[in-house]
Amino acid sequence: MEKEKKAAISRHGDQKYYVSKILSKKYHMMYSNVDYTQEDAQKKLEILEISNNKTCFISGDDCKGVGDHLYEINGYHRYTGQRGIDNQWNILPVCGVLNKTYKRFKFVMPDGNEVSKDIGYQNLTVDEYLFLSNSQNEEYYNMAYIFTKVFEWKEYVKSRGAYISYNEPPEFIEIRNKFELNYKKLWNETFKDIENISI
Repeated sequence: MEKEKKAAISRHGDQKYYVSKILSKKYHMMYSNVDYTQEDAQKKLEILEISNNKTCFISGDDCKGVGDHLYEINGYHRYTGQRGIDNQWNILPVCGVLNKTYKRFKFVMPDGNEVSKDIGYQNLTVDEYLFLSNSQNEEYYNMAYIFTKVFEWKEYVKSRGAYISYNEPPEFIEIRNKFELNYKKLWNETFKDIENISI
């Protein structure tokens, strides 16, 4: 039973995702973003070279989901101190099987230097980009293609004065901390109730 208890407590991260999405909406209400218009939606399709918002810009496959957060809702906070916003400025049409993984680049430069970057929040250097874009290695060349599209979209968002990530106000941090404490408290009380069941 101890294994199951640890698993239950550790799933706090799953619930934290939804807390982040709700807080993201609240942040947008407090600090309104630039309106995402039909023209912006069309520009996204042009930059990503796809015909509609249900086509994965990487594989070209039809997608049923809502897409992927370019700047992760929670995942980059430990590196940048910021959280991704939950709106169309920050969502790219990507099929579920490719979520997150398409942004994680690992390659070896000609000098033997191993590079590992997440282009959701990191940029390639000019040398890295030129190496990938001129590579005969199909995987490397595809990385350059993906980076080009992601970079172009980020630049467009910036040119429109919109944002895809934000620094949390102190009130948000307090809510997160309280949520985590309450989550653990709920489970601990549930564990006690289970233990108190007589056999």
